[in-house]
Formats: sequence, C-alpha cells, structure tokens
Amino acid sequence: MLPRYQILQPELILFWVILALVLFGILAWHWAGWKILYALPVVDATGDPINPIELLKIILPIIGGIGAVAYLVIKYQERNAKKREEKRAEEEIERVLEDRVETRMVSAIKMLGDTAASTRLSGVYALSGIADSNRGDYKQRVVEVLCGYLRTSRNEPHKKDSAVESTIINTMREHLQTATVKHQSGKFTTRKLKDDQLWCECVFDFHGTHFTVRVDFSGSAFKRAASFTNTTFANGASFLGATLGDGTSFDRATILGVPSFERAVFLGDISFDCLLPTDSTFSDASFVEGSKISFPATFPKESNGLPIGAIMV
Repeated sequence: MLPRYQILQPELILFWVILALVLFGILAWHWAGWKILYALPVVDATGDPINPIELLKIILPIIGGIGAVAYLVIKYQERNAKKREEKRAEEEIERVLEDRVETRMVSAIKMLGDTAASTRLSGVYALSGIADSNRGDYKQRVVEVLCGYLRTSRNEPHKKDSAVESTIINTMREHLQTATVKHQSGKFTTRKLKDDQLWCECVFDFHGTHFTVRVDFSGSAFKRAASFTNTTFANGASFLGATLGDGTSFDRATILGVPSFERAVFLGDISFDCLLPTDSTFSDASFVEGSKISFPATFPKESNGLPIGAIMV
C-alpha cells in the first residue's frame, strides 16, 4: 500500500492548477475582457490607458506565486508524511527487536533450569550477552535472574553446581569492576567492558544464598545496597578493594574461612551482625564518618568502634 501523501499528491496538484486557472481567468476577464466586450479603456489613477501587456506582467507573477505556494504546501505534506512513515517503521523495528530479545531472555532462563550443567552454563553466558548488547533495564533484569538462581537450593548435591556458581560469580565480578584489580592470589583482572555495560548501579540481592565455592568480589563496585542477609559463604569470601553501597547488610550471614575486606570502601551504613570470624581482615578499609556501623560484640575493634586497621573518612 502506497503512503498517503503519494495518493493525495496528484489531486492536490490538480486542485491548485484549477484554482490558478480560475483566478487567472477572472483577472483576465476583469482587466482585458471588460475592454473587449464594452470597448472601454482600462485606465490607471491618472486616467491614462494601461497597456494589457503591463497588466499581464502583474497578473503572471501572482499566478506564479500561487503555484509556488501550492508546490511548497505539497512538499511540506510530503515531508511530514514521509517522517510519519519513517517513525512508524522505526517503531515497528524496535518492537520486533524487543520481541526477539524477550524470546532470548525466556530461552536463557529455561536453560538455567536444565538438568545438564553445560546447558546451565550456556544460559549464564546467554543472559550476560543480552545485558551487554541491550544495556538499560536488561542489566538489572539479568542481575535479578542470576541472583534468583543462586538463591535456589540446588541440592542435587551442591558440588554438581559449583561450575555454574563460579561462572555466575565471575560474570558478576567482571561486570562490577571499574578498573584493573589485583586479587589475593596476586593475579590481575583487567576491565574489559564499557561504562554502560557495567552492573555497578544494579541492586544485588543474595539473601539466603548458600555459596559452595569461594566468593571473590575483589575490586567489585556495589554502588547500591547489596543484601547478603542469611547468606552462607562455605569456602570464604574476598571483598579486597571492593566498594559496598550504603545500607549493605551481612546480618545473620555465616562466613567460613578468613574473609578479606582489605582496602574495601564502605559508602555508608553497614551491618555485620553475623558470624564474622575474628581474624577477618579490614586493613585500610574506609568507613564514612557518621554512618551506622555494626559489628559483633566479640569482634576485635579499635577504640573508635572500627575493625583493627580500618580508617574513618
């Protein structure tokens, strides 16, 4: 089906041509026809006869102006109609692309529920790819799906899911690093993603998660409150050089091994009302002055209430 402006264009041209001809005929009859029929001179204000050719010099520009206006009106309508068609086409393309992304999301989520670990791993990579390609709200949606997966029991037994669990943690850490990071092992991780692909502004909810592998969030920037409430870290955890947002909670968490919070940056209120090992390290960790900071009563602290080696900024 042709666009509406292509259908109306001939009719508009015909309308303006007829109008111009009618107007020309009226003016010609008034100025020239009057003289022909009644043999009366056409005179100007001084009484001198006006040459018909001079009259035509006046009439023809008027007719030309009418034609020009008609042309401009038609072109204006053409342009607007074309813009409307382009906008509709763009909206249709966006809708089709969004439907495709949603289909990919559903497919990736189904893969996470598969009994085969290799398929679940593919689901993790697929979700990460969706977030990287589409950015925006898809980043938070993918984070929620991955956190939701980690919160499930996965008791078949836990060790069968360690590869998937490690991959999810590594994927999250990769998307939370704003710079090159040195881990406790001495290895360095270089940032590979663009700013708009990072998940630092997303909300992470790990409450009730049972981590069976060592959790390494070294250098990760959780700029918003993260929940580790009731979380179990069965093989320890590292938040070396990490950033934890205001309101982050480790309440009622169980942390085994020797967790590291060295050089961690706490952006506001933080609560460690949990089974926190007394040999946990907080060297050079920084806390914001005036924030609500809570640690177990038995945990070693400085006179200012901070862990040994930590500083207030």
